[in-house]
Parts: sequence; C-alpha cells; structure tokens
Amino acid sequence: MSRKIILILGAGKGISYAVAKKFASEGFLPVLSSRNDTKLTELVAGLAAEGIEADFIKCDLSSGLEIRDLFASLISKYGRLDVLLYNAASMTKKSLWDLSEDTLITDFKVNVIGAVTAAQEAKNLMLDEGGTILLTGGGFSMYPQPDFASLGIGKAGIKNLNHSLSKILEKTKIKVGTVTVCGIVKKDDPRYDPDMIAEKFWEIHESGKNGTDIIY
Repeated sequence: MSRKIILILGAGKGISYAVAKKFASEGFLPVLSSRNDTKLTELVAGLAAEGIEADFIKCDLSSGLEIRDLFASLISKYGRLDVLLYNAASMTKKSLWDLSEDTLITDFKVNVIGAVTAAQEAKNLMLDEGGTILLTGGGFSMYPQPDFASLGIGKAGIKNLNHSLSKILEKTKIKVGTVTVCGIVKKDDPRYDPDMIAEKFWEIHESGKNGTDIIY
C-alpha cells in the first residue's frame, strides 16, 4: 500500500509545520502548499533536517483554478489523499470602517472560499476510501477584534463550514473537524505551542467524531 498523504494548504512555520511533523511521525507524507516557492523550499528543508520527508506544490489559494490544478497534480504524483488541512489565512489589519470592498473580497477568497473549493476537491478523492478534512479555526470567530475585522469574518465562516460539511458528509466515510485557536501561536508557549495544537488535529483525525470543534 502506498504511503498515506496529508495535504497542508497555507503552509508556514507555525501550526502547519507542527502538523506536518506530527502526521509524519504517524507514517504520513506531508505535502505542503502556499504561493511562495522560497518559503516552501525552506519548510521542506527544515523538515528534512529533522529527518522528515516532505514535498510541496505551489498554489495561490485565492484562485479556484490553481486549487483544482493543485489537487490534479497531487493525484497525478501520489494517487491518493487521506487528510487535508486548510490552514490558510489572509490577515489584513484594518477595521470594518477602513476595509475596502476589494480587500474584503480578496481576504474572503483565501479565508473561506479557498477552503470550500479545497473541501470539494478532497471530497471527490476521499469518497471511496474515506479521509479527514481539517480546518484551522480562530478565536476571532467567537471574540471579534475590531482591527482584524476581515479575519474575524473569515474564521466565523470556517466555523460555519465545519458544521455544514459535517452534516453533508455524515453518511460518508469522510469526517471533518476544526481546532479553534483562541490565542497567539508561539513556540514554547505553555498553551499555544504549535506542537500542542498539532496534537489536537491528530486527535480529530484519529478518534474525533465528525464535526468536532475543539476550542483551544
């Protein structure tokens, strides 16, 4: 049997890097994606330095076309998808009064629409064998901050998407879940260390029921 694949969208040095390490320790091959080639190369090199094999595929998550091409490339190369983590976030620091329509739309494409498109593609690949769709939620969905209005709207959308997907998928082998992170992610923080958050994502995949929302 080929190695299980976790696709991590919105890859960076925090939560997604920690999730890549955690799932790799459980036998998965992490495939990382963002729109920045240089960052992806550095992330994969960092994982390699820790003895972890990983791969990357570049993708602009504000583009539905690029997301669909990404999934096509993944299947062409690996032939399967077992876990999807949507970890992307566009973080414009502006209040509602200062947000332009274009900025709000651009942020919403990354924060929510990209997650919907990715979930649609993942569903098509997971229906037969099953799988897990993981979403990174945020405390701004519950406790809005005026200076990050666009992100708060986006994270509220992710929370809603988790519940919507869980209902749509309840009769399939696919489960969905989110970790709503209510603090600033920082290495060695007693609560918000990304490695600790990664354990929560693994918990949803391994034993959590469909629609789980871990408030963390």
